[in-house]
Amino acid sequence: MTKENVPDTHKLLEHLDVLVTEYNGKLQVFFKLPDLYRLFTSKDFETFTKYKRLLEKEHILSKKHYVQNLSKIARPHCQRMHRVLKKQFDSFIIIKGLYGVRTRYYKIEDFNEIVNIILQENLIDTSLPFTPAINQRKVKSFAKKNVETLRVKFLEESIVNTDKKQ
Repeated sequence: MTKENVPDTHKLLEHLDVLVTEYNGKLQVFFKLPDLYRLFTSKDFETFTKYKRLLEKEHILSKKHYVQNLSKIARPHCQRMHRVLKKQFDSFIIIKGLYGVRTRYYKIEDFNEIVNIILQENLIDTSLPFTPAINQRKVKSFAKKNVETLRVKFLEESIVNTDKKQ
């Protein structure tokens, strides 16, 4: 793969579903393990980015069905990855997201180490022609730039989940 086709940190973070939280006045960024699975099993970065565009066009019931089917495929792999990763990282949180699916979010600071462990332990048969990496210095600028948008998105998901319970 050529250097131009390898995504930079901002592009990678835009297409990973990241969660930005503020704790004690400090921004923390988390990523979903299933997104890392989708990235590793994608043919290339363009295939990975098509997922979000596809979901944006779908009706809410089609989205739910698609996400549930993808979840069934990814869940066993993500559980196996989590069993290995939780021994080495305690920096994950579990959130019950949209459609009632429980998702593990890991700190973005651990992203490069997690990628290396997944590749060393052969936890996924990867078809990706490059090794994803995140420049930690660029994460803070991404978080500051996108914090309001990401907070609104997270708030909308929370409201949807709250409405379902009633």
